[in-house]
Amino acid sequence: MNNTFITRSKADFDSLCGTHDVGLPAWGPYSGDMAGIVHTADPARGAGFHLSVFPRYYHGKAHLPTEREESFHFPWFAAEDMSVYTYRFELEWKDRVYCDVSYMRISEDAYMIEIEAHNNTGESQQLGMHYLSSMQYPLAEDGSYASWAKVLCEGNCFARDAADYRELSVADPTADICRGGRRRGEIFGENMVNGRGLSLAAGDRAEYDLIRPLADSLHLTVRLKGHGTLAASGLAEGKIDVDSDGFACFTLPVASDPSAYRLSLTCLAGEVTADTLAVADEAVTFDRDIPPFTPEIRQAGESLTLCYENGHDYGILWRGCDAAVRELLGSDWETKTGAPGSAPHEIVDGNGRAHYTDLYVRPLFLSPYETKRMYSLVCHSTREENRLGEHFAHWSEMDHALFAQKVFDRLFANPLPPDEYALSQQLLRAAMLTNIVYPCRDRDGYIRRFTGAKLVNTPSPASLGSIALGLIPQSPDLALEVLNSLLMPEGAVSAPFVHQGDPTPTAAYAYKALWDTTHNRAFLASFYPRMKQYYRFLVGRSHNSPLRQMKSGIPNAYLLTHEADADNDVPVYTEIRNGRLSLCSTNELTTHTIVFARILRHASAILGYDDENEYDADIASLGSALQAYAYDRRSGYFGAVTHDSTGNPAGFLRTERFVNYNMGMDGALVLLSGICNPRQESVLAGFMTDPARMWTDCGISEVDRSAPYYRRDGFRNGCALIPHQWYAFLGMLSCAHVNDAFKIALTALDTWKNEAGASYNCYDHFVLETGRGGGWHCSSDTSAPLSLLYHALHTPGTVTAPPDLFVTASNFGEGYSCADLSVDAGFSHRPETSLLIALANDDYRVMVNGEFVECKTCQRAVAVRVPTGRTSHISVYPK
Repeated sequence: MNNTFITRSKADFDSLCGTHDVGLPAWGPYSGDMAGIVHTADPARGAGFHLSVFPRYYHGKAHLPTEREESFHFPWFAAEDMSVYTYRFELEWKDRVYCDVSYMRISEDAYMIEIEAHNNTGESQQLGMHYLSSMQYPLAEDGSYASWAKVLCEGNCFARDAADYRELSVADPTADICRGGRRRGEIFGENMVNGRGLSLAAGDRAEYDLIRPLADSLHLTVRLKGHGTLAASGLAEGKIDVDSDGFACFTLPVASDPSAYRLSLTCLAGEVTADTLAVADEAVTFDRDIPPFTPEIRQAGESLTLCYENGHDYGILWRGCDAAVRELLGSDWETKTGAPGSAPHEIVDGNGRAHYTDLYVRPLFLSPYETKRMYSLVCHSTREENRLGEHFAHWSEMDHALFAQKVFDRLFANPLPPDEYALSQQLLRAAMLTNIVYPCRDRDGYIRRFTGAKLVNTPSPASLGSIALGLIPQSPDLALEVLNSLLMPEGAVSAPFVHQGDPTPTAAYAYKALWDTTHNRAFLASFYPRMKQYYRFLVGRSHNSPLRQMKSGIPNAYLLTHEADADNDVPVYTEIRNGRLSLCSTNELTTHTIVFARILRHASAILGYDDENEYDADIASLGSALQAYAYDRRSGYFGAVTHDSTGNPAGFLRTERFVNYNMGMDGALVLLSGICNPRQESVLAGFMTDPARMWTDCGISEVDRSAPYYRRDGFRNGCALIPHQWYAFLGMLSCAHVNDAFKIALTALDTWKNEAGASYNCYDHFVLETGRGGGWHCSSDTSAPLSLLYHALHTPGTVTAPPDLFVTASNFGEGYSCADLSVDAGFSHRPETSLLIALANDDYRVMVNGEFVECKTCQRAVAVRVPTGRTSHISVYPK
């Protein structure tokens, strides 16, 4: 484990507050367009240089490296620091003819590319390699690169984005929370300076601090569109009537008082979009700012130089093969990337919305059962630095094969013994570490963001929390970055967290797991206020939270976002979507919110804060609401609670024959919350492990198979979802059902291993009839908990504690042969709970509070039952 997290101070953690970009190199696998490497050329503009290196059969078919659909390439390996990562391209399935393309960091601005081509057939093969590159920008609605506007003035001028206000007062602060980390009122789009503006409705007021240029006669120019009336006061006075679907400029004289530098804009009526405020002594106009994406191309021998108008130059070097260059004049590269013609430099017309340079290096001949390696270079320099020549010379002098060998030797210096899960976990790790997208719009510009799929550059809170959890065994530092990217500064009025979609607080589990792993009190304290802010929104205590409007007191996620998304065919969500969307509360959000409260209560006690009463009251009220309104004694499940038009609870959502519609995971996982009595926990755990109900050979079914609405052909109805296997595993540990926890973990790992080995894909759900995977082929958010399950059972030094327990100290003997732990179960309501400790031995003796106790083992993990209501000391020794 990387130990930099453990040594960080509170100041180090505090410095992350308000930032959302991840701390990774400028180069990395950040493209949502094609598998390869991206250089974040200009984050303020969202500009990125993209390069994808991929093989094809020479004079034959190419499998294109698109990230928009399932193709024949796979994230194969990745280092946590992006010093090297690999994609496997399958030309003939499976592993008969393939290429592993690895990107290896030489320096901050230069990466070597190793192409390892394999021919595992008895026939000779002929291959070619595409180096497809482009300078890309954020897209407009028509698929072209979004054009902005730029300010033009021949005199003295100070301009400010309208979204860069000092303060914004809105007429209805509870209307909505801002999505995607935006500032309140901020909008993004085309034909605006810096691509952003401010939306003002009647009653809204924006306050600005502006600079007065040194000139005698000044005027204020405001660029506006919409239909309404604005009033300006302070630096300039007057009313502005706006009635235009496009932007128009409005000018007001600037007050002569030199102390007047503040400006207020108040929307008196209608709705208006403000783009830019400019104080100048000459006329201010605006022009289109079209991003420069066509390079000047220079080819000299085995080198290609691409020079862009934005001041960034890129070089590509290769050795040993002929090459031809094509220019693809459009964004439709998937339909245009074919074998080059006979011309040494060919230009192919397209839709004109982008420019791709296609360097085609060929041929590479492979004899039967032969492997060959090719090496090339991609490098960058700004025009001012003019360092491409240095990069070219340094690479030409390198021993490329030796450098590549040293890179991999460093990464695998201390490998774990190989096991049957090695390949499947390698693929999951690669997917998690390479599923990063750029550019993602944030309040401070364009950033990189981890995501569960390259198609999605605005992942939900549930997705980000799950990714953070999955990254903890690989890199606590990266997990911290992902968790931080979800949170907003304490007191943020625009949003208590980066809201986009499902608000389920999986981040709470990541917060606790990072503490259990590192015991860094500075981290716990630094992130606590922001985690509490997120939590208070979920329990309806935030000023703009709509979640607890129902008089049952059960949070209703549908008042915030459509949690019952279109592809979720679990019956309870289907019924809600069909007509009772805003009036029905399911249990998953409430369950995780109660767990969140328990985690923060524990953190508060460790930090010495006086917040326990608040959390205790929330746990009691939420638990009472579930018991009073959601528990169905007839079925044994917790139901989805319906409400009448006044918000009063009106019973469960049932079928026409009065069967509870929530017989499945949403109704059973309430046991994780800790609000169930022992009999309820036993019944719900029994449902999940009963082969006649929810248990199957590939995991726990989303829907009870004895229910009349169970189907074999649904998208989720008839499947086992990975995240719910993880939560059920935690629930079983919480209830000290250790054998069931082991059973769930092993089944999930085996199911995943079988599918990953068969298809190399990373699926997040599995069809019960076949055990085969489905959904997005490279999922790394909902699949991430598999990493935790694996390390819990197989990686020495891993401690897995359910929400009831906080690990306050852990020490391991040399080679992880023994362990001493302190665990705090002082706030657990259960009579007994359990945790897992993975060690290097196969047989153990366990002492809890000085007394030898019996234990159960699975793989490398030992399960220890822990008494509650106190802090316990656990010692584990080899027999």
